[in-house]
Amino acid sequence: MKWLIFSFLMISSSVWGQKAEFIKLEKLYEPAPSSGTYSAWRQESLLIPFRYESTNTAPVSIQVASPGLEFFQEWFEIHSVWADFSAGNCGQAKANGSFREALIPDRVRPLNLPKLEADSTVKWGLLKLQIPRWAKPGLYDLSLSFSQNGKNSQLKGKLTVLEQVAPLVEEVSFGADFWQFPISVADYHGIKPWSAEHWKKVGEMLHTLRAINQESLTVSIFWDLYNTKLRPLDEMMIQVTRNEDNTYSYDFSNLEAYIQMAQDLGVDKQISIHNLFPWNQNFYFFDARSRQVKAVNAAPNSGPYQDFFKPLIQATSDFLEKKKWKQKTYWVIDERDPTQTILLKNWINEIAPGFKFSFAGRLSPALAKQMEEYALPVNVSLTEEQFTSRVKINGRTMMYTSCFEQANQPNSLLTSDLRDIYFLAHLADIRGYQGILHWAYNLWSRQIKTSAVYSDVPSGDAHFVYPDGELSVRYLVFQDAIEEIGKFRLISKVKNPGTIRQSWGRYFLINVEKERFLALEAMKAYLND
Repeated sequence: MKWLIFSFLMISSSVWGQKAEFIKLEKLYEPAPSSGTYSAWRQESLLIPFRYESTNTAPVSIQVASPGLEFFQEWFEIHSVWADFSAGNCGQAKANGSFREALIPDRVRPLNLPKLEADSTVKWGLLKLQIPRWAKPGLYDLSLSFSQNGKNSQLKGKLTVLEQVAPLVEEVSFGADFWQFPISVADYHGIKPWSAEHWKKVGEMLHTLRAINQESLTVSIFWDLYNTKLRPLDEMMIQVTRNEDNTYSYDFSNLEAYIQMAQDLGVDKQISIHNLFPWNQNFYFFDARSRQVKAVNAAPNSGPYQDFFKPLIQATSDFLEKKKWKQKTYWVIDERDPTQTILLKNWINEIAPGFKFSFAGRLSPALAKQMEEYALPVNVSLTEEQFTSRVKINGRTMMYTSCFEQANQPNSLLTSDLRDIYFLAHLADIRGYQGILHWAYNLWSRQIKTSAVYSDVPSGDAHFVYPDGELSVRYLVFQDAIEEIGKFRLISKVKNPGTIRQSWGRYFLINVEKERFLALEAMKAYLND
């Protein structure tokens, strides 16, 4: 019967040199047709990708209909971006390698009107359809109608509305911590950092963060998290000046404006300060005597390190206390030696007590007992005792992916199967974690709208959104995955989740795609039966 339905859909949507088809949310670079059969709870959103082919490059107008059912709708045009299949290769290994490349549908442009404008014979679109809370449960017809140069075609499907009411994304206590690069935004657009034009773009960035439950603001002491390029003093987040008498002074005006904008836009629960422990061990200041930006190179916990950072940390502490922001501020340390990290934490507690600390890296039992936030790689599972120690200190635990995951392991790269984003979100939730962390939200090249091929990381590892308020399919899927977590938590109150939780605890799922996707099918059945 399914075959008959599918055949009808393909015949009815292939007329006059036009062809339209529903597409599964899997590997969009190897598009698999969908039967067009969907089910959703009331108040739930559905992501419905589709592909349209014709011999004409004219715009295509679209309409959606479901007789007897009203719904909210958002339309997106999906653009393809060059990407390479280089999962598991970072740094020099990536630079030295040679990897297959492909155009992958990922960049998502919101549409004011349902009209595809891409100047190609193949056009990609996505409908985000939200069922109203008051909708009547039942089976509904669903159709997408396409019109191009007076020629019309139609896709037909089915939509089942279930009795349950899904929570809204913002009602689910699970979210993201994607590290932001506001300076990269300025570089892409070729504008002066912290200019009026730049602040408008920063506002776009913060708006998209809030929509995936991000409540943590990434703050860098100097220009960005890695400071690979020397920049002027006025572009520093905290402007550090060494005066002619060798004392230091600090201007927090950029930092204050940045935090205040984030507060106003709802990214207001956590301020995460980076750069205490950078890879190159360089720390920057403007030298008043020479009128140049200079660097101190020093290892953490060394004398020169402490001479530079002690007054900076104390001044930052005073500033944040005055603004009443200190209680939500974390110093973030990324994949560094645990022993050095503990020494650094203890030293900061001595000179400026009251800060919190966040660590992203492999499991250290000693760190796990004292870091207020701890982000662990996907392949690390806490023991019951270790997790209990996190709960005792009211610790926030996150899960993160990076460029190191191999091609068969779950990730959110352009070449990842989109089902893996759902898998990662559910896995983190089932483990009891509070969300997903990733090192880069918007570290853009100048070609990012057309190519995500980077010299040192796999495609998609360094970005989750695009310039000008454009999103990615991965972003929308992650947002949808948060909604699924809310559904899982609700239904688990009335239907025993023990079997599901136990099956998702199998370690080999991380390395076996087929088994992961079977687990997701079981999860879907659990949520929608």
